[in-house]
Amino acid sequence: FNHYRRKLNWNESLLSPNAIVAPRWFSWRTLRGQYACCHDIANLDEFSRIFKETFTEEEYRDYDTYWRTHFFYICNMFIMHRDNFRRYSTFILQCIKILKNIQTKNYGNLYQKRAPSFILEAMTSYWIWHEQRKETIKLIPTTITHYNIENKTNGSSCINKRAFLWFLRQAY
Repeated sequence: FNHYRRKLNWNESLLSPNAIVAPRWFSWRTLRGQYACCHDIANLDEFSRIFKETFTEEEYRDYDTYWRTHFFYICNMFIMHRDNFRRYSTFILQCIKILKNIQTKNYGNLYQKRAPSFILEAMTSYWIWHEQRKETIKLIPTTITHYNIENKTNGSSCINKRAFLWFLRQAY
């Protein structure tokens, strides 16, 4: 998974059963504290309650621990083996199902209407952390390159859109 303006810096020599991920970033707040600072914590609490009922005790224990940590994998960007991706997809679809069944509160503005997506972003990072802890995947952290295809004046690298799309086809 990549973004439309960002890509992971990697090459074929890194390809292996290991997962290539964006770097881990640290926050001086816990992830729960960071969420509470910017969003209605009731949404996360309801999600957590249903997560506990849906997943195994081990997964919930790791989930609870993860929300008390101070790091996350930025941008939800990764390259991983098909089997790992299938496991990730199954997990994230279960999380989406949970979010569809909860009544999110206090939207307040358009930004807050994205509350489910903020939780899902954290769940991708949790899944990567949980799988690494279980030693089912090994991580190869890499850096991110930012591209700005449309705007040449804001300081980002600018590239030809057609060349960029060709690069993506060749890379994957």
